[in-house]
Amino acid sequence: MAQRGLSFLKLLRIMRPLRVLRSQNGQMAIFVALIFQVLFILFAMIINISLIIHDKINLQNAVDLAAYYGAQRQAEMLNAIAHSNYQIRQAWKLLAWRIRVLGDLGNREHPLRAGIEGAQIQEVGRDGYPVVCIAHSFWTISGDKAMSLCYENNLRARSFTPAKQTDYISPLVGLNAIINMQSIKLKNIFEKHCDRYGPLSYEISVRWLGAYKMQVAKSKRQILKLANELSRSREDFFDLRDESVLRGVRKTLTFNLTNANFVGMSPEADIQFYNSMGTIPTENWLNDLAVFPDFFYADFHKSQEECVGETKQLVANIPTSCGPECDWMKSIIAEPPNIRDEFHSSIGYEKNPWIMAYVGVSAK
Repeated sequence: MAQRGLSFLKLLRIMRPLRVLRSQNGQMAIFVALIFQVLFILFAMIINISLIIHDKINLQNAVDLAAYYGAQRQAEMLNAIAHSNYQIRQAWKLLAWRIRVLGDLGNREHPLRAGIEGAQIQEVGRDGYPVVCIAHSFWTISGDKAMSLCYENNLRARSFTPAKQTDYISPLVGLNAIINMQSIKLKNIFEKHCDRYGPLSYEISVRWLGAYKMQVAKSKRQILKLANELSRSREDFFDLRDESVLRGVRKTLTFNLTNANFVGMSPEADIQFYNSMGTIPTENWLNDLAVFPDFFYADFHKSQEECVGETKQLVANIPTSCGPECDWMKSIIAEPPNIRDEFHSSIGYEKNPWIMAYVGVSAK
């Protein structure tokens, strides 16, 4: 039995290596430990690359917002120029309305006075041109209808002829004297106002033109101030609030940065602003549409027993009966020799379409 038992143990020793070789069991700990290091490195690289991409996208978005800020400020300047330009055009329309509607409204052929349906304003006045004529309805009477010196196209009215006094005594001498005195008084008034209404029409015309020129000068001053500011520099300009746009661009950009971008950026050195309108002379991209306005007014003078009207050009002629008081008026309607002068008449500005308005922002 002992020998058999010994033999069995020997047999077990012999069969043991064979069972180990055929076994499917094993350990993965070492392999997992090795793979985990590689996976950790890959995971760290993914996180790092993701943060870099996030910061890059953040920087791009922040730069876009800063560019939008600069473009908005530039657009505000251009819109303000356009608004002032619109005011010039409105002042021109107001001047035309005053001349064509108010100035010639006394003429019976005026569409608004005659009630002609569908009539055009430009057809009023003498020979198709509107004439500024200011006079009262007292001075001419046709039948039972009162009308002014401006009512007829010929602009003519007869004065009152004083009654003749008789040398003999009559019950009507007192009445005749009263009538004669009233006739003389009315004649003097007629002649006085005949001399007055020419300068009055001239003065009204000058005031209308002067009001237009003052509005143009005010709007031009605003336009040129804004345009010169836009053309001052490519790196910066001041907005409507008189604040630096470059400073606002930097604030907008840094406010939207991530901490990594904010810490790693020097705002003074790494942010650049570009203004496309900078260093371009204003006259190269903003053209003044200068005009030389001139229109007609009615002047009056005495001719025997009549008050005769005459159509005159405003710029070239002053009223016949106008004294030194008209000298200051001539300086108002005179146009400066330089068409770019702020007091030169204009219907507005026109932008050069070949010069584009845009801004650019770059950051590192």
